[in-house]
Amino acid sequence: MEQQPVIGIRKFRKKSKGVDNKMVMKQKQEEKEGMKKKTIDEMKSWDDFETTDQIEIPKKLIDQVIGQDFIVKILQSEIKHNRLAHAYLFAGPRGLGKTTVARILAKAVNCLNLDIKKEIEPCNQCEVCQAINSESSFNLIEIDGASNRGIDQIRELKEKVRFPPSIGKKKVIIIDEVHMLTIEAFNALLKTLEEPPEFTIFILATTEPH
Repeated sequence: MEQQPVIGIRKFRKKSKGVDNKMVMKQKQEEKEGMKKKTIDEMKSWDDFETTDQIEIPKKLIDQVIGQDFIVKILQSEIKHNRLAHAYLFAGPRGLGKTTVARILAKAVNCLNLDIKKEIEPCNQCEVCQAINSESSFNLIEIDGASNRGIDQIRELKEKVRFPPSIGKKKVIIIDEVHMLTIEAFNALLKTLEEPPEFTIFILATTEPH
């Protein structure tokens, strides 16, 4: 039976000075021990994933992201435990749901009615959720790397990133087909990716994860 393809996800976090590596390793070991046991075949498909505590997946979110249960579970856990990275790389073939997941994540981190003690699910009713659904939110910036691949477009994006969201917690920047950016454009973006404002999350989507 052919295995369902999943979105590859890598997370990038700021390096913290004075971090106790032993404590970090101990925490990761405790997380691994707390995970539910999975078959060897499943784990082979998830080599590129980093996971945290397992939590219940709201059906509404799963209905929107077919076949990506594991990715949804990772991101829900990140939100629940306030461990969101400042940048993510979503990789996979076309039509897999990379930008769909990115948009739902943008809603979830900014939803005004989100209760992490219950289900990690955007309400789709608050001001922020409705603005994102109608593509009129200043909390979500989405660009196509194939048609906005030059250095001028990236400089314009960097200017927009400087300003915090007027409502909600995070400004989410989605760059689709990020591998299409020119070398000069990506170099211009690199500094912001390495040291982004605290209120930003970058999500880079690509079909060619080189």
